[in-house]
Amino acid sequence: MKWTTRLKIMRITRIAMIFCLVFLVLFAGFSLYGSKVGNFVVRIEEQNVKISACITENTEKDATTRFSVPGIKGQDAATLSDLPERLSEGIGVKNDDKHKRYLAFSFYLLNRSERAVGYDMTVEIVDSVGKAIDVLRVMLIEGDKTTAEGEIFAKPEDEAGKAHLIANNITYETKDFISDEIVLKKTVEGFEVGGVVKYTVVLWLEGWDVACTDELFGDRLKMRMNIQAY
Repeated sequence: MKWTTRLKIMRITRIAMIFCLVFLVLFAGFSLYGSKVGNFVVRIEEQNVKISACITENTEKDATTRFSVPGIKGQDAATLSDLPERLSEGIGVKNDDKHKRYLAFSFYLLNRSERAVGYDMTVEIVDSVGKAIDVLRVMLIEGDKTTAEGEIFAKPEDEAGKAHLIANNITYETKDFISDEIVLKKTVEGFEVGGVVKYTVVLWLEGWDVACTDELFGDRLKMRMNIQAY
């Protein structure tokens, strides 16, 4: 074989190998909710009061104290700018099934009691495999605010992690997870009689986080939202 032909083949092979490597890095994917660990569950615990949740517009027929959201297997990394600005509009499951960049859902919380009540809302991680929690972002939106107005929760970054995000122009503000098991806790008082409030929950894996590497491939998380009314 002539050297020119051989060099040409070697060059093509090298380019193909580089392309494959980049493809694997960008699209290896994660399992935020694998089939072995279940889906995102929302559960309401009542203490002598009557509140319920509804993930459809039919609040009379579909109100419940427990529902689950289908998970995304093989979820890809993303960032805040990948989220639709008006993701909170409408109701129901809004997962990015096409590109697998985020899990999202909106639901109503209803007070059917005869008096005003209070409630504690907690998002917790009930099971995990690997270190996907290090790059997890959880957004909570009340009402029809835009994603730019939502509260974002994340595991605290060290100085190197903060510098890496800033260097890549990732400057959105986050609130620290309470612990490795508790993502957030929100307390609401004076939820009026007949009151209806809408919440949107969005989860993604921050691709610009310094911990977002191929080592997370195959990691899994199982999460739950508890709403305790009193």
